[in-house]
Amino acid sequence: MSWEYHTEVFDSSGGSFTRGGLFDAEVFTFAINRLGWERWELVSIVETNRVNGSTKFVVAVFKRPLTPERRAVIASALETGTDSRG
Repeated sequence: MSWEYHTEVFDSSGGSFTRGGLFDAEVFTFAINRLGWERWELVSIVETNRVNGSTKFVVAVFKRPLTPERRAVIASALETGTDSRG
């Protein structure tokens, strides 16, 4: 089986994924559940650290089965060097 991959970067130092200076797990869970509804399966998650050790970003990698339609879009993008997110 072939897979399509997607990377999502969550800013844990501010913005919509924090509340009161802390990472908001409820908002994060909603975001990854939304991707699950789109058939994305979470396969890996890592944090990136700042110099002082606090987490700046949480990077999540997802995969889903590659459909023939998406395969054609990605193949065309690879041939032309363009973005395949169509």
